[in-house]
Amino acid sequence: ITIFAARAAAELQRQRVESALQRSYDEMEQRVQERTRQLRESEQQLRAIFNAEPECVKIITAEGVLENMNPAGLAMIEADNLAQVQGQNICPLIEPAHQQAFLEFTQQVAEGKPGTLEFEIIGLQGTRCWLESHAVPLDAPGELTTQVLAITRDITDRKRAEAEIRQLTVELEQRVADRTADLQVSQARFAGILEIANDAIISVDSSQRITLFNQGAEKIFGYTATEILGQSLEWLLPQRFTALHYQHIGNFAQANSNARQMGERSEIFGRRQDGTEFPAEASISRLEIGEEMIFTAILRDVSDRKRTEAALQASETKFRSLCECSPIGIFMMDAEAQLTYMNSRAQEIAGHALEESLGNEWMGFIHPDDLESFLNQMQTSTQEPKGGVFEDLRHFHKDGSMRYVRVQYTPTFGANSEFLGYVGTAEDVTEWRAIDRMKTEFISIVSHELRTPLTAIRGSLGLLAAGVYDQKPEKGKRMVQVAAQQSDRLVRLVNDILDLQRLESGRIKLTMQACDATVLMQQSVDTMRPGAEQNQIQLLVTSLPIQVWAAPDSIIQTLTNLLSNAIKFSNPGSKIWLSVEMKNEGNSQFPILNSHALFTLQDEGRGIPTEKLEVIFERFQQVDASDSREKGGTGLGLAICRKIIEQHEGRIWAESVLGKGSTFYFTLPLANED
Repeated sequence: ITIFAARAAAELQRQRVESALQRSYDEMEQRVQERTRQLRESEQQLRAIFNAEPECVKIITAEGVLENMNPAGLAMIEADNLAQVQGQNICPLIEPAHQQAFLEFTQQVAEGKPGTLEFEIIGLQGTRCWLESHAVPLDAPGELTTQVLAITRDITDRKRAEAEIRQLTVELEQRVADRTADLQVSQARFAGILEIANDAIISVDSSQRITLFNQGAEKIFGYTATEILGQSLEWLLPQRFTALHYQHIGNFAQANSNARQMGERSEIFGRRQDGTEFPAEASISRLEIGEEMIFTAILRDVSDRKRTEAALQASETKFRSLCECSPIGIFMMDAEAQLTYMNSRAQEIAGHALEESLGNEWMGFIHPDDLESFLNQMQTSTQEPKGGVFEDLRHFHKDGSMRYVRVQYTPTFGANSEFLGYVGTAEDVTEWRAIDRMKTEFISIVSHELRTPLTAIRGSLGLLAAGVYDQKPEKGKRMVQVAAQQSDRLVRLVNDILDLQRLESGRIKLTMQACDATVLMQQSVDTMRPGAEQNQIQLLVTSLPIQVWAAPDSIIQTLTNLLSNAIKFSNPGSKIWLSVEMKNEGNSQFPILNSHALFTLQDEGRGIPTEKLEVIFERFQQVDASDSREKGGTGLGLAICRKIIEQHEGRIWAESVLGKGSTFYFTLPLANED
């Protein structure tokens, strides 16, 4: 009877342990609660961590296409290098019976549901192994993605152990009736398998006293089995998890009393002997034998994985923060020149949002004449680690305008020198080009305008110095007059250039005051009357008692410039009218928003073509190119007038009929009556 009782007790213990361990191995699952963001875009910055990870880390699409894999993963599938498998679907490497489950798993993760999958693969050299893959979507929570980040480890040994356990269980069930003598041998084999497991395997009884503590648990928690057996499970849990644990156990006890019941895998924190806490994944199962209830937990320390994930996320966050704060556009492309990332500044320069430019969409915004040469230049640069620069890349902004961008790019390479793609910067140089062109044009025009009078002066003085007209005093006197006239013209040109430059730079501070419009007009007419009488032109003034808010000298300069032009281009015997009136409305082209004084100067000259009515207010622009030579103008007078009136918050414009004359208008604000 004693021997039978001992055998029955041993058999009961064996059944408890085998059942608990069987359920634990069958139901191990996990949920990864944190997700990493867009790991593919920053994989170059993170490759040190990526390549150092001892477990397989890979990035795949939702359809199973491999985009990246670290050296540990390449060794796992027996690949020589990444290029051998990159861009290929990895399903053919998976045991056919597991392929459909793998595709459903990647789709589920891509939809924002992290998870774990176990499957068998066949390496490129034909080696079979079992893998356990923990996967998360590569984008932020709530966003759809087509990429999945997976951390995979080889569980072949564990699977073999599980298979051996299952086989052992079958054998024991078949032979228990007539092979009681072999029980201790089978238990020894089982104990050996139990102890080689790296995960902690812990069993507790109904009183939550520890009854099983394997070597994996000793390594993780720091206790020996002798120290911990018979102690409360609370020794292994932080205090804040104790109440949650007992609530979980209560839920088990209230559930239906199946012989076996598995609990869902969850993340908890364990407490080591030295008091430190660590994150862990745990799966708890229950076994009921009569009134006895045994709980078994398989627990895995995930500290290293958590640190790796945290480092990856921190690096990703830092990279994105730097990019988003950069005043320069930053972009990333893959090896096929498909856009994968643009920071906010790059999107602002392009005028298109990131989702509008991803993949090959950005190519549709580039000028066709530049696209092919740009792509060829980028492809050539893969041989030069320093990259290259493409000046003045033309692209079409979303607002319809064409912009110029300076693009600088550098190819990126992986650990095995495989080409990964490009990282580059973009600067909008449209305004700089316009300014540079204006400067070049200004210098060219000014040098031409200065050269003409200087050439005439030098020629006249050269003839006089050579004594050519020593015997011809009248012609000599004429040469002196030519030199004097051209000197006056040169002085006017220099003064006009300086006046315009000071007006445009804002260095002229206008002293505004209340002015009588009649006085301003009369002073201007008195200044220009001698020239008008010399050309037999009559000046007529019509005024009203209007007070304007203006800088008197600047307005007189404007009026004299307009009168001078009218006199130069009017025929003898004609008239010029100068008037002022109050207006509350403007014309359709130049509306007057508030009450202003409207000055009008009308002549009976040759008129101005319609296409020139706006051009004449620009620098060095005249109706006829010969006017500067025949009339002595500099081509800057009207440009100066426009700057002066704009600084008074007024407007200036012209209307004309060819052969009948022109009318110039400008407005000034009224003086405040207070």
